[in-house]
Parts: sequence; C-alpha cells; structure tokens
Amino acid sequence: MKQILALLLALLLLAGCTAPSPAPEAPVTPEIPEAPSEPEVPEGPPAPQTVTVTLCYPDKEFLALEKEERTVTLTGKGAEWDVLDALYAGPTKDTLMALLGGTSADILSVKTENGLCTVDLSDAFVQQNTGGSTREGWALSSIVNALCSLEGIDKVKFNVEGNTAAEYGGHFTLDEPFEPMK
Repeated sequence: MKQILALLLALLLLAGCTAPSPAPEAPVTPEIPEAPSEPEVPEGPPAPQTVTVTLCYPDKEFLALEKEERTVTLTGKGAEWDVLDALYAGPTKDTLMALLGGTSADILSVKTENGLCTVDLSDAFVQQNTGGSTREGWALSSIVNALCSLEGIDKVKFNVEGNTAAEYGGHFTLDEPFEPMK
C-alpha cells in the first residue's frame, strides 16, 4: 500500500507540473501607416490674383460716362491702388477716352474701413481734374464706381490734402461720402 500511495503522490506531483513556458515573445509593434504625401507643387511663382472691376470713362464726344469691365491684376500694394492705376491707364475701348489727368501719384492715400473707402487727393489732382461741373463730377464718379466695384467698399469719401470738408473745383463739397452710379 505504501507503494500505491507513493505512486499516487508521484502522479499528483507530475500532474501539477506543466511543461516549461516558452520564452516570452518580443512585443509586437503595430505598423503605423505612412502619412499621405503632400501634393506636389509646381515650381515657379504663384499665379497672380485678379479682380474684375467696373471702370467708367467718357465717350469721345464727352456726352456720357460709360462703364467698362476690366480684369485687374493685384500687385500686392492694395486692391484699391491697383484699381486706381487701371483707371488712370485709360480705357481699352476705342470709343472711350481717358478722364483723369496726372497720375495715381496725385492721390496721397487710400484707406478702407467698414465699407467706407477714404481717398485723400493732392492739390495737384484737383488742379489737373477740374474744368466744369461735368468733368469734375465724372472724375469723382469714375473713382467712386471703380472703388465700389471692389468687394467690401460701399461708399467713397474724399479729402484734399487731409481736409475732410474741402471743396472740389468750386462745384462739389467733399464733406459727405459718395455712392456709386447705378
């Protein structure tokens, strides 16, 4: 009986023992997908930005002010300045004529806030763009219509050499903002 008990005890001991555990496996690192590559950008300068505006010029008989659609390339100095430069450059249609005398350098500053664009004209601008109420009105209207064709500008206020209540050519007071022609 002692032998049977010894055998049972040996079997119990053997049953409690298990095969040695295998060596732990190396941790599995999840595979991280590659980030999508950036789209290739062509070499060279970016395409210039443009804006389409309405410029106004008189007809050859100086009887009416006509609208001319124009695409203006923005140079980075400000859309208002680029539009004024285009206005000074004159019309592209043969039936129209340039209206403003001098250059855009005769405009001292242009600033837009809350839909109001304030243009400070020099005395040189006033001297070169007077000569009767029609010419003076058209000079102001051409600037107003050009600037108001830009997004975000609803009215234009003129100053002369910083004077906010100046007269222009003896026919217009500049103390109130102007709205574009319809």
